[in-house]
Amino acid sequence: MFRDDERWYLISGVVLVLALTGLSVWYEVHYRKDDSWPETIASIGQGIASAVAATITLLATLEVLGYMVLLVPNRIRVLKAQGAREADARWEAWLKRRDEAQAKGEEFNEPTPSGQNQTRK
Repeated sequence: MFRDDERWYLISGVVLVLALTGLSVWYEVHYRKDDSWPETIASIGQGIASAVAATITLLATLEVLGYMVLLVPNRIRVLKAQGAREADARWEAWLKRRDEAQAKGEEFNEPTPSGQNQTRK
């Protein structure tokens, strides 16, 4: 997903960790008022660890899904287009050689590019 610009991993990761850490602190301070300060700090530490783990999992999942959903199909389209351009170039070169041979009055027995592909297989 962020293959072209790795700083987006850092920016997204920091934002997610800070948001999830903020939720953890908010929950501990507002809803678990009976805990002592050491218990609250320990719970917040666990919340930070959970935030980091959740962020890594989320970014990795988005990367895999983004790769499978966005990049692979696009790469297939690019390769098909590239193959079509290469086929067109082979035909254009063949036609040019044929026209040059005809202009010189020479015999032209070279098989067509599609015929060459069949003999290669």
